[in-house]
Amino acid sequence: MAGRRRQRWRLPVTTLAATTTLDQGRKLPRAEDAHAWVVSESAGRGPCVDRFTWSSQANEACRTATPLAKDGFAIGCMDVNQDTAQACADEIVAQGGKALAVRVDVAQREDVLKGVDEVVAHFGRLDVMINNAGLGPTTPIEDITPEIYRKVFDVNVGGTYWGIQAAVKHFKARKPAKKGDVIGKIISASSQAGQVGNPDLAVYGATKFAIRGITQTAAMDLAALGITVNAYCPGIVRTPMMEGIAQKVADQNGKSLEWGLEQWAKTVLLGRISEPEDVAASVSYLAGPDSDYMTGQAIIIDGGMVFN
Repeated sequence: MAGRRRQRWRLPVTTLAATTTLDQGRKLPRAEDAHAWVVSESAGRGPCVDRFTWSSQANEACRTATPLAKDGFAIGCMDVNQDTAQACADEIVAQGGKALAVRVDVAQREDVLKGVDEVVAHFGRLDVMINNAGLGPTTPIEDITPEIYRKVFDVNVGGTYWGIQAAVKHFKARKPAKKGDVIGKIISASSQAGQVGNPDLAVYGATKFAIRGITQTAAMDLAALGITVNAYCPGIVRTPMMEGIAQKVADQNGKSLEWGLEQWAKTVLLGRISEPEDVAASVSYLAGPDSDYMTGQAIIIDGGMVFN
């Protein structure tokens, strides 16, 4: 497409769904009782048009899942690519955890419902659902096409809707013993770009703003069932894709990778970009009992980029 800027991609956000068994004391579950389900969005979504390519952040999904496994969660690894899901499950099992790999296209409602059913049948129940599958294109306004719009919204927003519906189906099988008890948690990935507008992120940012709205509405709709709904908003995270972007900037200036990363870190008050473990720790908090008295919120983990 001569004369037009080449389509670039921002870091996509993966989807993690977790299920844990919570006892009456609201403690983290014993390893033999805990179950979790993980979903990630990898490359290989089928035919693409020129300038429209898909990227994977499945590695980051697995790095989010690993701390949950250490907390005692059994993990269901779900990805549009079976091999990617299996690799994540194998990594967790190798570290002494429990995991199951399931192929799911999060843009397809029936796929998500079926995938959650399969994981619940394997592990016995669902307690925490983490929706973090996603795609993140950089899209100058004049470059947005109907295909870009539909594909990104189908995965980022549709996947969140279907994940919530799949979770509620299983959560409703239980009832809180008393008012205020939490019997299930839904956690979705928003973004710093879902808090404020960012240049060239009109589509991605719109999906992340949408997830914050869905989170608030779902929290209102589901509170009476004993279900909390929250979101988390990462900033700039050091991932293989982020390193690739930073390396290009560094190469253009004859500098090192670390110099390239430092250019991005200049926008962060704490002076460094986030590590995946920073985000994973926040997800672990939202999945655990310490966050029981929180719902309808979107916590920001960006090192000091956005203030509300």
